[in-house]
Amino acid sequence: MSDTKTPGTVDQPQLVKAGCGFRYDPEELSPDTGFDFSGARKLLRDLKQAADEDTTSPSNS
Repeated sequence: MSDTKTPGTVDQPQLVKAGCGFRYDPEELSPDTGFDFSGARKLLRDLKQAADEDTTSPSNS
């Protein structure tokens, strides 16, 4: 079996028990393992701004 990853894929990270569910082990969520959250805050801000604009703009119906 090959150790190379298919482009666009990552290995499943380790899970940690968390109350009545599961969460990913923070040590496993790093850019070198294929997880990059550097743009998450900006994405959330942009999505909220777009949603606010949708609710404040006049409807075209």
